[in-house]
Amino acid sequence: MKHWVGLLSYAYETGNTDPLFEVTGGGCTSCKNMQNVVSDAYADGKWIVGAQMKFISADSAMVTNQYGQISGVVIMQQDVANFLNADGSVRSTSGGESAKPNLFLVVPRDKGWELGDIGKPESTK
Repeated sequence: MKHWVGLLSYAYETGNTDPLFEVTGGGCTSCKNMQNVVSDAYADGKWIVGAQMKFISADSAMVTNQYGQISGVVIMQQDVANFLNADGSVRSTSGGESAKPNLFLVVPRDKGWELGDIGKPESTK
C-alpha cells in the first residue's frame, strides 16, 4: 500500500497515471475517479501544485477472504492541492485535511498484486 500511495502521489504531481494503473485493477471505481480528476487537471495546459500523498500506516493484520483477496486499512493524507489554469491562476483548491482511513482490497496476481478497490469506510450508524 505504501508503494501504491507513492504512485498516486506521482500521478497528482505529474499528471501521469500509467504507473498507478499498472498495479490497479480496472474495477476500482474510486481509482477511475482519481484518474479522471488528474486527467482533467492536466488537460489544456493546466496543472496541479502540491497534492502530495503521504502514506501514514497500513493495517498489519490484513485479512484474506474466501477468494484469496486481502483487505485492510490504509491511512493516508494529501497535502493541499492547487489546481491551476494554463495562465497560472488558481482554479480551485482541495486536500490538506487530516489523515483519513481507507479500506483497501488487494488481489494477488501471477506477478505480484493489484489494488482491487479502495474507499472510505461507511458509517455504521
